[in-house]
Amino acid sequence: LVSDVIISTETVKKNSKVFKTEYLNELTRVIIHGLLHLCGYKDKTAEQKKTMRLKENFFLKKI
Repeated sequence: LVSDVIISTETVKKNSKVFKTEYLNELTRVIIHGLLHLCGYKDKTAEQKKTMRLKENFFLKKI
């Protein structure tokens, strides 16, 4: 598997303010989110979004 995860640091900065979280925490979540997509997870439906958030939180706790 060869792939890229593209992240807009400006969007991460904006989102960290909107969600009232630290920049590095938001960046880490976005990186995990991108990697989950590479692993085949999707976030189009409410159920998929819930699963994605649970997986993000799981891996955030491991860091």
